[in-house]
Amino acid sequence: MNDRENYGRQDTARDLTNPGNLDCDGRHSDPNRGRAISRRKMLAAIGTAGVAFAAGGLLQASASGPGRHLGVNDSVYGPGNPGPDEWCAQCASMAELRAMTTAPDADLYYLTDPGKEGYFRYDPADALTSDNTGTILVSLYGARFKRMQVNGVFPVNWFGASGDGIQDDTAAIQKAINAAAEVGGEAFLPPGTYLIASRYTFQTPGSLDFGYALRVPANVTIAGTAGTSVTQAITYTNRRVLFYLEGSHISIRSLRIENTYPISPGGNLSSIEFGAGDGFDASLSVHIENVTIENVTVYRSWHPVKFHFSDGSGKTARNIIVRGVRSYHDKTAKSSGGINFRSTPNGRISRVTVESCHIHDPVTSAAVGLYGVHDATVTGCSVTGSGPNAAGIQIENGGKLIAVTGNTCTDNVNGIWVDDSIDVTITGNAITGTSNAKGIRVTRQGYSDEPNKLTTGIVIAGNSLRGCRIVAEEFGASPAGAFGAITVANNVIIGDGANVTTAIHMYRVPNLTVIGNTVLGAATYSLYFSTLAGDMLIVAMNMTAKVGNEASSGMRVTGAAVHMNVVGNMFANGYDSLGGQEGASVANSTLNGPVTWLYGGTGIMAGSGSPEGVQSAPGGSVFLRRDGGSAQTLYVKESGSGSTGWVGK
Repeated sequence: MNDRENYGRQDTARDLTNPGNLDCDGRHSDPNRGRAISRRKMLAAIGTAGVAFAAGGLLQASASGPGRHLGVNDSVYGPGNPGPDEWCAQCASMAELRAMTTAPDADLYYLTDPGKEGYFRYDPADALTSDNTGTILVSLYGARFKRMQVNGVFPVNWFGASGDGIQDDTAAIQKAINAAAEVGGEAFLPPGTYLIASRYTFQTPGSLDFGYALRVPANVTIAGTAGTSVTQAITYTNRRVLFYLEGSHISIRSLRIENTYPISPGGNLSSIEFGAGDGFDASLSVHIENVTIENVTVYRSWHPVKFHFSDGSGKTARNIIVRGVRSYHDKTAKSSGGINFRSTPNGRISRVTVESCHIHDPVTSAAVGLYGVHDATVTGCSVTGSGPNAAGIQIENGGKLIAVTGNTCTDNVNGIWVDDSIDVTITGNAITGTSNAKGIRVTRQGYSDEPNKLTTGIVIAGNSLRGCRIVAEEFGASPAGAFGAITVANNVIIGDGANVTTAIHMYRVPNLTVIGNTVLGAATYSLYFSTLAGDMLIVAMNMTAKVGNEASSGMRVTGAAVHMNVVGNMFANGYDSLGGQEGASVANSTLNGPVTWLYGGTGIMAGSGSPEGVQSAPGGSVFLRRDGGSAQTLYVKESGSGSTGWVGK
């Protein structure tokens, strides 16, 4: 929603609160009365919204008294078409309404307090509802006056928020949230700086000092606009939450959140957290769905958005959108995390979209982390910097059906990291790293809930990497689980001949396809495959080359794989021997070198000049010489294991 729409909603919320030409002069000395306004003046001031109220019967009580039922005309102008001077509403301040010591002598009052103006209806049937400053006022007599509010927008200043950055607005904002939630409405924060300086502690889990500032129930929107800022300044020693979400159909948008708190060792804070429990990893009492966080900018927060569940309730959360969130961290103040979803057991959080978010300099956790999440997309995000054990975008612990597309990762130790997950597609991302960083990393470790987890269905395609590499490897002190199928296709990896050692390094992947990649400037190997006997590899249509004088090789294969097809590659920087693996079928070329076909280690090669002392090959290989003559056109490797033993035929 744009700023004009936000202001429009605010104006509509006040269409009965800013009368302009209402005549509230002539203050009466009796606090139980007030200053009256004629029906015609009120109608002129409130316009269409007033007619809507009248049509809905909301003005009937004030026009005709309790218990009477009149039509629209009588509701607006009075029974029997009274003259224009008949009085309908009385003007009063909040203090005057609260000071009443007898029963009100009118049913409709116009509140005159600046920023809180509006019509309040006396409800004689209610003797229990509490005063919340914004929509319900209670007099000394016990009369309940209820705001006539039509469009579901509840400005927080109605409830006493000042937005001056000095007064503690925590309680006022909470009242606005609660009132909006009752009708599925919106708590609106007009431009200003709202200080959050109060805290509420959950039942302490263990030794943790864990609490929250604002609790958000179901069916509510919390919205700001340009110039809306929420500042949290609470000293604490452990985990804290600014907005604690505990229901479905929640939206938070268009806010700037700045945390100015001092952090004790071990302390951290989540700006927006999701759950309904009393611990760091929340328990759920109900299923939760349809939550949107968008256009929120956060400064110095451990996690700008965090959804963690780790209980056995069986409840789930789904349909969660995080869009346009920006998070800036202060590395020296331990304010460093990202957008983080964690489901234990996996699959309880699903249908997650993280879109167009910007996370800068997280240290100890991923900029975007999906742990055990199913059916999710991360697209159009920009992440910069990460700590040694974190990543720009991280998927692990049983993640499933996840697409990571069109993101930009800069200077991350691990740009995009997939661990113990299945059916993950990584496409069209731009990744820049330094010091041999792992631009795209796939690992297996067998996490505790599913130690035999299979990491498979991983597709890495169409990405651009500069100064970093693509790796599949074991992870952890005692790695478990297993790899399945991994495809690496049509990626471009550019190094400087020194900082990227091995551009694509796959470790014991049983079903591996590497097709159409371009690798320039790997310092040691462009492609490196460590294999086991049962592994199956297809390596096709790749191009590798140097960018300088680096001593690199286009490809190296180690281990005992017997099912390999290495076809149609262009290794401008050459390639190492396949080591005699049975079943290998190769038709590749090198820069200014022979075209080579190999089967089971026995080769058929073609080139210029004699192969003797030049071309290494196993026994039984054949060399076709382009410039040969009689007995110098066909050579057979009849002896030796190196480059000697070639005999012309």
